[in-house]
Amino acid sequence: LAQMPEEVQETLRLGDEGLIQVYMCYNNEGECESWEAFSGAHCVRFVEEDEMEEARTREDVTHLYTLPTVNEDGEEVEHAEPFRECPISRVVRFTQDYPKSEELSQALDCHPELGEEEREAIHEHAWERRQSPSSGLYIGGWFNWCQGIEYPDCPECGQTMNGTVLNIESLDSEGQIGLMFGDCGTAEICQCPTHERQMTMVWACC
Repeated sequence: LAQMPEEVQETLRLGDEGLIQVYMCYNNEGECESWEAFSGAHCVRFVEEDEMEEARTREDVTHLYTLPTVNEDGEEVEHAEPFRECPISRVVRFTQDYPKSEELSQALDCHPELGEEEREAIHEHAWERRQSPSSGLYIGGWFNWCQGIEYPDCPECGQTMNGTVLNIESLDSEGQIGLMFGDCGTAEICQCPTHERQMTMVWACC
């Protein structure tokens, strides 16, 4: 978080120090419900600055480097290459982002004070600027859902976790962070609007 711009730190509400870690199971795709939030097939966690060194050296985390991979025949094989840390890419630019048409309509429904002409003007403005969200790997903005809108509910309060932490598109991630995240799909890292440390991942194949 220390490398993130102040605007991003304020949006995430996690302070200006620490680390957000995202893990996803790569074994037996389709058998561990990796597409569903809180399924156990992935993990999103926030690590405080004073816990970062411990998080790097804990035995169970280090052990991930030696875990076998299960191939299509169900046989355990060694990793073709060891797990590696991905470099943190700097933020290269800011851009005005717009949701997809369906999500924009849902957002406008939360503002009954807007008249029909105002709603149409907002849709037209978004269409002229580019109605879809950004693509690739980015922080904040709107998710680039490749299927339907799938915000999960917070397990603590039941609110819709519509905070955008990170959007990862697998085909773009290899060039951006040196790792192809998943297989031809998108990962959306969501955050509860009230419980800022409640984060999870939703995965969708395209």
